[in-house]
Amino acid sequence: MFALKNHPTCSLKVADKNLGGIWLEKSMYITRAYVDHLSDTLTYSEVETVPVQQIYKQIRRAVSRYKDSVDDVSRKYILNKVTPETCTVPTFYLLIKILKNPLSTRGIAASHSWITTGASKWISSMLNPVVKNLPSVLTSSSDLIRSLETTPLPRNCILFSWDIVALYPNIPIEMGITFVEDALNEFSDYSQDLKSLIIVLLRIVLDNSYIKFNDKRFKQIFGTAMGTSLACDFANIFVFYFFRPIWVKFKDHFLFSFSYIDDIAGAIHNREHFQKFFDAIITQVNKKHPRIKITVVVSDTSIDALDITFFKGSRFHNSGILDIKPYRKKQSRFLYPIYSSFHAPGSKTSWLVAELMRLVRNSSHLSYFLAEKRFFAEKTRLRGIPPSVFDLHASKVSYADRAKYLTPVVRSNDNNNLPLFFQTTYTPLTRFLNIKKILSSCWGLLPPSIYGEDVCKLVTTYKRGKNLREILSPSAML
Repeated sequence: MFALKNHPTCSLKVADKNLGGIWLEKSMYITRAYVDHLSDTLTYSEVETVPVQQIYKQIRRAVSRYKDSVDDVSRKYILNKVTPETCTVPTFYLLIKILKNPLSTRGIAASHSWITTGASKWISSMLNPVVKNLPSVLTSSSDLIRSLETTPLPRNCILFSWDIVALYPNIPIEMGITFVEDALNEFSDYSQDLKSLIIVLLRIVLDNSYIKFNDKRFKQIFGTAMGTSLACDFANIFVFYFFRPIWVKFKDHFLFSFSYIDDIAGAIHNREHFQKFFDAIITQVNKKHPRIKITVVVSDTSIDALDITFFKGSRFHNSGILDIKPYRKKQSRFLYPIYSSFHAPGSKTSWLVAELMRLVRNSSHLSYFLAEKRFFAEKTRLRGIPPSVFDLHASKVSYADRAKYLTPVVRSNDNNNLPLFFQTTYTPLTRFLNIKKILSSCWGLLPPSIYGEDVCKLVTTYKRGKNLREILSPSAML
């Protein structure tokens, strides 16, 4: 593996949709980056320098101007999350879409340490509650399932879905910012100064998307960078307002509809109504912006959306409520964590319960769940998870609790009940230490005013240590 990673002419790259690794010639990888993305002069422009200090000054001026609209914690986060001294220009990389014919790529900008990261994360935290207030916009597939469970439909209804092709890099920035202003005015109770600060910082983030690739620097001059924190909320708001005129015009024809980022689906009364609806979509897209493209699927019986398939099964024929079962792509590789890998025991198995609960939520009948559970068990065995371990965790999940799993989680704002986290590096030594027991024996030495007296609230967490390659080659960490 070490030799492969350091091969002079080839490299190991990541496939899109978690389909594993790809052994690719470095020259081909660079060529695809330019052909598929960076050579598009309407989207990217090569630059000599990146004005980090100027961008940071813009952020400081905006925060200073509207300082009374945000608290000290938010101000410090926006300004200090990343500073000119600690920031790095986002690295542009590709996810290879091996399922596409011909082969294509998805461009990602790793914006975790860019100068606008603090502002982007803060804006996302402010837009997220607004997105939750948008009618028909989902925050998860559970929202859709809860709606479908209580919505009887006529037998001759038509199911549809459409996908917006390459949404993020094709969102017109000015149009998107206008839509965010509309959303803040319509679906938030923020003060005018706070809304103004959000818009000013949003413009700074979107107007300063810089990347580095192959020792060159580029500025994204159109669309939203895939990798900045606010991209998801920004896209949700854009899609809602972009297609809103159609929702309003055809609201009497819809039986239900929803959107989640670039995926939109629903049901309409009959094919005649759908044809009128589809013609309106095409007119709206062509009228508003030529770079927005969609692909449409229509069916009399079933539609795949998000991670579920909703279809006209036995429940539908009895009550008019669509049947639901988990959706998985045929090409999925199911690359779950390998059981023999050196990870904390909890991280190797705790996800089993979460996945089984998801399968319960996404199954409207016990038989659908049992079929998916058997399939899931088979795939986990291929990753080395012993059947006894799988069965132990599966025993914690019951289909009888489906209603509970579908109930929205109400998160408490009571910080007094938060546990105390003790973090250490996961090593062969800490792997076998009972850290909670050790700390408990010394708990009386700690100031109660700071840590409290309840040791039961202590949670041990682990961070990854250096791997063998990083130990042998420090430059690999750069």
